[in-house]
Amino acid sequence: MLVNPQEVLIAHAMWITEQSSQYFLLQRRKGHGKDSGSLSSLFVGTIDSIFDSKPPPYRILHQTPTSDVYYTIACSVSHADILKDWKWLHENLECLPKFEREEDLSDFVCCKVKSMVAISGPLAATDEEGAILAWRSFITYINEIRQNASKYLEIRHYVLRSLAMFFVIIP
Repeated sequence: MLVNPQEVLIAHAMWITEQSSQYFLLQRRKGHGKDSGSLSSLFVGTIDSIFDSKPPPYRILHQTPTSDVYYTIACSVSHADILKDWKWLHENLECLPKFEREEDLSDFVCCKVKSMVAISGPLAATDEEGAILAWRSFITYINEIRQNASKYLEIRHYVLRSLAMFFVIIP
């Protein structure tokens, strides 16, 4: 799944590159897949356990050829899902070699990925019916809050009135 781009300074420390192209790397976390019994895999698993971190086992990084900075632009738990993102990137970003400056190229990729994340996000309504349903559920929620508040005020009023009667009787 595409994610908002995050800067990565050390790209190969605990990751194995499975596929690469001029601008992208598809990586697998050590300890997953083929090499799950090796010493380095056990080390990575121990580090993850100590720091209580369990990143997704697959990711895609973006990097320009002369830059040392990488950007995580996709991550996934399954190999099939990360391959879909890999395919999508290569089919829809064919224009990358046409950029003159690498900064512009990175800005374009990051902006494109951010826009795809925003479009496919949970708050993005892709159709008018979805937006109407979301609005109706919001209104229903507000009405429930109002009803509960009025019940609370009635109970409060009853208790205060009872206390007032109690203090009037026992002067």
